[in-house]
Amino acid sequence: MLAVISGDIIKSSAHKAQNYQEPLKLEVAEGRVAYGDWAIFQGDGFQLRCPAQDALRQALLLKARLKQKDGPDIRLAIGLGPDAPSSVPINEDTGLAYQYSGRLLKELKKQSLAFRSDYHDLDTTLNLMAKLAMLVADHWTPPVAELIHLSLRDPQRNQKDLMRLSGKSQSTVSEALKRGGFDALSDFEAYFRAQIEAL
Repeated sequence: MLAVISGDIIKSSAHKAQNYQEPLKLEVAEGRVAYGDWAIFQGDGFQLRCPAQDALRQALLLKARLKQKDGPDIRLAIGLGPDAPSSVPINEDTGLAYQYSGRLLKELKKQSLAFRSDYHDLDTTLNLMAKLAMLVADHWTPPVAELIHLSLRDPQRNQKDLMRLSGKSQSTVSEALKRGGFDALSDFEAYFRAQIEAL
């Protein structure tokens, strides 16, 4: 299974291009995403491909990265398909995951995260969970987004690690993760990963 994440910046005209392009580039660089596996297009859109089981975590990392420092928000469409890893640049590939992702992004209006695959029942469940998750994630403040990002980047980090990396107190870290819905997002990510690995 392969995942393709298509995204675009919400209200991009209200932001300087560097305020969303630089965080996107930084995220894929830190995540060691190969150059041909991602691309920015039309200035405020992008695509990224990854193993299907990693797709939700990658999408949440992108969202958390962009929402730091009062950055813009993003709409994300995750297409899942039985495509093999490809050496073709992402903007030239045409597998099912690419088709699902691209078409779904065009359909998104108010929803900021959605899934599409060959598995209708799974899509229904994941899309309901995504709607609920985004009720919190769409309103992350920059400090909350920073700590969510640090936690997602390395799930083995504990609160002491987060305190050291962020320079914030234990109570601040704990409260930010709680307000950001980190425990529920972690459960969502674990559920998603288990469902994909079981296909």
